[in-house]
Amino acid sequence: MIGRTEEGGLSPRELQILRLVVEGSSNKELSRKLFVSENTVETHLRRIYLKLSTKNRTQAVSKAREKGII
Repeated sequence: MIGRTEEGGLSPRELQILRLVVEGSSNKELSRKLFVSENTVETHLRRIYLKLSTKNRTQAVSKAREKGII
């Protein structure tokens, strides 16, 4: 699929957000850094959780590390 990475099917933007989550950024900080609304950040996070079969940030980071995505 065009625009997707091999890393768990995450888009480049989703990977960017996941990496910032690993650094400890809050949704508000993510929205400021990426020049998007907090709602957009939340949408990306929900998609990340879905693609990684997780329910929250902690699980997503753990799973991404297990899979070698980050």
